[in-house]
Formats: sequence, C-alpha cells, structure tokens
Amino acid sequence: MKDPKHTSQLKTEEEIEPPNNKPNPQFLVAQKLARKKSQRFTYLVAAVMSSFGVTSMAILAVYYRFSWQMEVYT
Repeated sequence: MKDPKHTSQLKTEEEIEPPNNKPNPQFLVAQKLARKKSQRFTYLVAAVMSSFGVTSMAILAVYYRFSWQMEVYT
C-alpha cells in the first residue's frame, strides 16, 4: 500500500489560480500617466537647455563682436 503523503502532489500557484492575461486597467492608466509626465519633463528640460544654448551663443557673439571692434580701433 502506498503512503498518501508521498503520492500527493504539491500544487503551485499557477495550478491553483490560472494566470490572468488581462492587465489591470488602473495599472495601465497609471503607467500611461507616468510616461506622459516623464515625457513632459524631458521636453521641458530640452526646451530650457535649448534656450540657454541659443542665449549663450548670442551673448558670446555680441561679446566677440565688441571685443573685435575694440581691437580694431585701438
């Protein structure tokens, strides 16, 4: 006679509960909002850096123009 302790199989979580392939709608909405917030922040950083880049190039151009003109007249 077989011992029932040795013949019983342990059921895994997948066998007890079948996997749910449908993602949670609240999780999808939260993920979409997080992605949108991240993209908005990235765009803001790029816009600020671009503005600083253009402004600094304009300031340097004016500085070099005046310094070049001062050398010419000296």
